[in-house]
Amino acid sequence: MSKHTWMMIVLCFGLLAAKICADGLETGFATPPDSARPWVYLFPLDGNISSNGITADLEAMARVGIGGLLYMETDQGTPKGTAGFGGPLWRNLFGHLCNEAARLGLQVNMNNDAGWCGSGGPWITPELSMQHVVWTETNVAGPQRFDAVLPQPKAERDFYRDIAMFAYPTPATNY
Repeated sequence: MSKHTWMMIVLCFGLLAAKICADGLETGFATPPDSARPWVYLFPLDGNISSNGITADLEAMARVGIGGLLYMETDQGTPKGTAGFGGPLWRNLFGHLCNEAARLGLQVNMNNDAGWCGSGGPWITPELSMQHVVWTETNVAGPQRFDAVLPQPKAERDFYRDIAMFAYPTPATNY
């Protein structure tokens, strides 16, 4: 075979390989594999979850092509639901969620406790949980000695601890 014939054969195989790759890319884009489906967060708020709600949510996720969900129980100040995290009802409902996800071809990943970033659960007391920095302001006309109890900011779950007190001297103003 001549050098020219070999070059033509190599070129034909190259074009065929490019066509196969292009067809695979087009097919993969039109119908992506399960591994390319997006995931979503599922944030039940403080035990407000039900079997009917789980089924409806997961069926909607499967219908629109979601591949899986990251389950994270959260407490955002909503009224407490009946399925407190880790309790018997919650465990039954989480089992239902896993069964429904398997039925619908969804994957489930779970944050292993209630709260953000592994921050809590019913076994974590308020002083050990995530904290909010709060404050109050008290204006005092000077110059004079201030001798009074400062108001306490709002306590979160009956827990409060001072971390600092700042006093800023300002020039006295005469009206």
